[in-house]
Amino acid sequence: MGTELVKAALHHKWAVLSPVARLVWIQMCMRAIDPGQDDERQSRTYYGGHAYLVFQISGLEPGQEGYGGALRKVERAIAELRGSGAVRLVNSPRSGHRANYTLHPDDLFTTGGDPL
Repeated sequence: MGTELVKAALHHKWAVLSPVARLVWIQMCMRAIDPGQDDERQSRTYYGGHAYLVFQISGLEPGQEGYGGALRKVERAIAELRGSGAVRLVNSPRSGHRANYTLHPDDLFTTGGDPL
């Protein structure tokens, strides 16, 4: 889906991210829609939620032992990505609704990122 986004996320300039943040970042880019693709969803937006990311980096699902620690690891990675300007929060999560993030693989430290 997001092959162009993944290529941008794999650029060496993103090597400054921690290994977990970079892995989370690449997973988010894989799930998003590339700009210019025909799709009813907004391009460059990650809709997958944190549980998907936890599963991708740890293989754990909600309720399994160690899931809470893996979730905190993903949350720290997303905070790092927001601070670097890689992602921006579109909407705050609330009951029954996931957080959505826009992806900015070409904005490394140029925008100041989201306020944490």
